[in-house]
Amino acid sequence: MCLHGEKAIDHVEEIAKKAGVDVEKKVLEGNPGNEIIRFAHENDIDLIVMGRLGKSDVSKFLICGVPDKVVKGSPM
Repeated sequence: MCLHGEKAIDHVEEIAKKAGVDVEKKVLEGNPGNEIIRFAHENDIDLIVMGRLGKSDVSKFLICGVPDKVVKGSPM
């Protein structure tokens, strides 16, 4: 599992728990947009929330297509 993914998901879990939100952690491998859509479809997910955590300008540019792909490719 990707160490960066693990650290990011732990951070989000901590914030959610402080807000009283239940969290089930899941880190997927593969094309991010495709994997998010696949996971949501296979698990009957009805809401997808996306964000970013302290990425550099270059990283923001490289991953900006993921939210767009999920919005366009997901029925949620």
